[in-house]
Amino acid sequence: MRVWFGVSCAVLAACGVFTCVATSSAVAARHEVCPTRRHVHVVEHDLRAEVYQGYYGELKGCSFATGRSYPLGPYFEAASQGSHGISPPVLAGNYVAYQLIHQPFEAEPSDPTSWYIVVRDLRSGRIVHKEPTGTSSEPAEIGLNEASSLVVSDTGAVAWIVINRQTSCQTKPERHCAQVHVIDRDGARVVAEALAEEFGTLGINVESLRLRGQTLSWLQDETRKHLTLH
Repeated sequence: MRVWFGVSCAVLAACGVFTCVATSSAVAARHEVCPTRRHVHVVEHDLRAEVYQGYYGELKGCSFATGRSYPLGPYFEAASQGSHGISPPVLAGNYVAYQLIHQPFEAEPSDPTSWYIVVRDLRSGRIVHKEPTGTSSEPAEIGLNEASSLVVSDTGAVAWIVINRQTSCQTKPERHCAQVHVIDRDGARVVAEALAEEFGTLGINVESLRLRGQTLSWLQDETRKHLTLH
């Protein structure tokens, strides 16, 4: 991108204009040009944007409206201690959502294990949401766990299901609660919490989250629940 800045200066100079804006270089340095599809591995695609894997394995997001590409991060390797990366992303319009996971060699309050939900606008690369997957009671953990389901809308609203393995659920000490989380224009909140469905028992099916338009749904006690995102 510094090359572009230099070319722009040259063109301006040729036209008799010798003032170049220094901030152009700083802004350009934060993004790249979207590559041609034959040179990369596309992992998520939408009519307005795509996510692809770069030459060194890092995932990047590209908006067709701007032609700019922004780095998201490498894939998280669950089997690797000291790993830091992102889960497989989901894409809707110009918005991409993923989990940002940090798994240190030895979790402690100064370097906690963390699970964040991140939503970015690929037109600008701006992070519009960054929220732990849940409220942790453990000092060496941020978030509750890796989310089991994740969806994002083309307005940037996001929802996920996570199991709270830190405490037992209700009156069943051997079972854990599943939570349905939402972030939209009404803010971040838990919209449902119940036993996680296990081995045919009733509860929240942690892999049942769906989004059609702005209508969110999930299976709870074998019934599909619905919620409109704003």
